[in-house]
Amino acid sequence: MKSSSPAVDDAYRPYCIADRPNHVRILSRAAKITDGFGVLTQATVTESVQDLIADLDVPVIVDCGAFSEDQFEGTLYELFDSYERMNADFGLIPDIIGERLETDDLTALATRLWQRGQPRWSFEPVAVAQGETPKEYASAYWDCYMSGGRPNRDWWAAID
Repeated sequence: MKSSSPAVDDAYRPYCIADRPNHVRILSRAAKITDGFGVLTQATVTESVQDLIADLDVPVIVDCGAFSEDQFEGTLYELFDSYERMNADFGLIPDIIGERLETDDLTALATRLWQRGQPRWSFEPVAVAQGETPKEYASAYWDCYMSGGRPNRDWWAAID
């Protein structure tokens, strides 16, 4: 983790996708001459990419890979360990597309696991809110909040 408490502004900076060694190398050079951006990657990247990302001096968000062909296949412990290996500031909690109640249950489980894993894991978990209407999103957000999924923050991953 780059800092003990990432600024709320980290939520509003642009994030560059990095999933190949050359992407990370270019961003590493860019980070030496400018700031104000972060890196978004997936837990399914190769170990060499994970190592390169861990050395970056920018905020890092890691996704579980739910939208990729190579979804993360391990346990929550293994997923969270991969987030930590990459020195992530934020890690997305896995969700089940189209299954809001199951996603809410998974968020509650992952949040409890993360809380018990402290200080083993220093990233902050990001819950996913699902819905097809603004009312459903608001309800899902509230459910995530009540289950402990990143309370008191302004941003969440939202999908439909």
